[in-house]
Amino acid sequence: MGRLVKPFRLVQPPRHLAHLVASRSYLSYNINELQDKLDRNPYSYLQVINPDATNNLEAKRGTVDFFREVRKGYDKFLEKGWFEGTDGAGYAVYRQTTPEATYIGVIAVLDLVNCENGGLLTHELTIERREELFATYMQTVGFNSEPILCARNSGHNGEEELDRCISGLISSREADCDFSTTDKIRHSVWWVDPEIENELENALGPLDKLYLADGHHRLASSIKMMHRHPN
Repeated sequence: MGRLVKPFRLVQPPRHLAHLVASRSYLSYNINELQDKLDRNPYSYLQVINPDATNNLEAKRGTVDFFREVRKGYDKFLEKGWFEGTDGAGYAVYRQTTPEATYIGVIAVLDLVNCENGGLLTHELTIERREELFATYMQTVGFNSEPILCARNSGHNGEEELDRCISGLISSREADCDFSTTDKIRHSVWWVDPEIENELENALGPLDKLYLADGHHRLASSIKMMHRHPN
């Protein structure tokens, strides 16, 4: 079985726009808050995932036609330079600082075959209809709506090396993306430097078990897509 954790190609806003592009889940906004964001901030990612807010769309939310409009919005952000892609695959370190605590993790992709065979432990059942909806979204848009959140067990193989590598990166330089939001949360992201990428990969290599904290339907729909498009 292959590695559980793998590198990916990062797409992110340029540093000077990060605080304007980032958004919470649209479900966390009430109607007035959402409309205010859409009216006042053209850079918000909410513009991408709510194409019906600024266009006269006949497509209903949750349909293939609606998801196509989401993809068009994403492509427009790329064309305008509001999103930038990295040259190759790699890893990122994300730190979230709240008034109560600080959370640090690695942004990466997971090997789905490994996940299906027990590498990712789940604790919730999923609904088939929602799995299909998420799979249709991914098929049409090209990526999942949000990442999943995983936790690692304390004392896992490679833990000391992984923690040391992450701490070294964070303390060595400023974050590539660093901003605070109105909910009093600070978001900091470091793109892992090539000179320490091998060290991080070696530390992640022994990690063969993760726990799924959030994203059961996203995971299930991703596995569906893997079986439908094995290549």
